[in-house]
Amino acid sequence: MPSVFEHHQTMLQLGDYYGLEPVISTTQINRELEKFSGDWHPYNSAKGDFKRDGLSLTSLDGGLSGEPDLTSLREHNRQHGTHYRELSFRKLTPVYEACPSIHSLIDPFKESLGRCHFLKFGVGGFFPYHRDGVGVLEETVVRLFVPLYQHAPRDFVFLLGDQRIHLEPGRPYFINTIKEHAVISFAPESVHLVLNIEVNEQSARALFNMVHSK
Repeated sequence: MPSVFEHHQTMLQLGDYYGLEPVISTTQINRELEKFSGDWHPYNSAKGDFKRDGLSLTSLDGGLSGEPDLTSLREHNRQHGTHYRELSFRKLTPVYEACPSIHSLIDPFKESLGRCHFLKFGVGGFFPYHRDGVGVLEETVVRLFVPLYQHAPRDFVFLLGDQRIHLEPGRPYFINTIKEHAVISFAPESVHLVLNIEVNEQSARALFNMVHSK
């Protein structure tokens, strides 16, 4: 049986980013998220106003406080003497039940979910170049990214290294975020879904079954 490391390497061999199925209805998810308009929280506000908010899909206790899942885990651990990792946040929040449009994407990975949330960027909202704290030394996690709405080429830019990558709204993507990457929004409410997935036999099979060939 292939090891976790071998599964991870196979995922990376398919490309630094590639599309998956199924495509999510951006109209439906937009409507489903309306009931949570008061549950968005500033994402990593300790670093200043980067014009980005988060809505927890998973958390420590299934709640929507955003603490500490919408903070920098590295900084939170250093300040509070905790040891949270991406896989510490496995309990689905009420957002999951209220958003059936994402179930066909989430359910195959349900036992492998780590920290997952929606992100909403304002005009000028951004993440500067960085590498996500994922890899094979502490925990083996990969990241899926789903652009949802306000994601036309003029609305949102995703840079992977020096390359601008073009993503179809509603389509999930595997993205190798161990590589340097940055994003910036030119739209007032650009919304995206970010999933951290534990690499194991089950999640690897689910991912491979979802690979979009076109």
